[in-house]
Amino acid sequence: MAKVSDQVNNLNSYKLTMDLQGGNGTSSVSAKGDGQYQRNPLALSFNFSTFTAAGLNVPGVKMVVANNNIYMSLGDLTGGKWVKLDASSQLGSIVNQVNQIDPNKQLRLLLSSKDTKLVGTETVDGSATTHYTSTVNVNDLASISGLDQSSVDQLRQAFQQSGVTSITYDLWIDNNFAPRQIKATTPSALGNITVTMHISDINKPVSVTAPSDSDLTTFPGM
Repeated sequence: MAKVSDQVNNLNSYKLTMDLQGGNGTSSVSAKGDGQYQRNPLALSFNFSTFTAAGLNVPGVKMVVANNNIYMSLGDLTGGKWVKLDASSQLGSIVNQVNQIDPNKQLRLLLSSKDTKLVGTETVDGSATTHYTSTVNVNDLASISGLDQSSVDQLRQAFQQSGVTSITYDLWIDNNFAPRQIKATTPSALGNITVTMHISDINKPVSVTAPSDSDLTTFPGM
């Protein structure tokens, strides 16, 4: 885990695929997609191959975070164009929420746990990996490895607002102690929410471009 921590300290950019499943009945949610992520400065582009919430399927959902703004394209709902949300606006809080699902922060939460256990060896994306698991009680975290107190307080506040008290993590690391897959399972009143992320191209350059003004539109209620 100490060697994994060293890798996390140097983890700034990567490509990832994500599979989110959870909820029950009309509150179920499902999303799959892939993209690229850069922590500093924050930049993200993500394309969802599927995006379903509350029984409504929205094809063609895309998201870009660039220059402290978040852009959303909701397929036919926005005519293939983009809605811009400024970080200084009320809806700009989404930028902070995007930052909270940063795999780097998830890894730091796992590394702060006291009960990490070895599961065994498995192959992930063609690479030999070692699988670990851990359950983190977020109310017991006085500090989180590598994060300042302000960031810890922000995470704790986000957990409290969503009613999250514990998260179960599964981590697969390769022979270089780099993360290749992370799975986070979060209990909620609406059922478990499971997010699985596959990580590749660590610290390789990313290319994220904000949509041009001609590609922007407005969305009712925004």
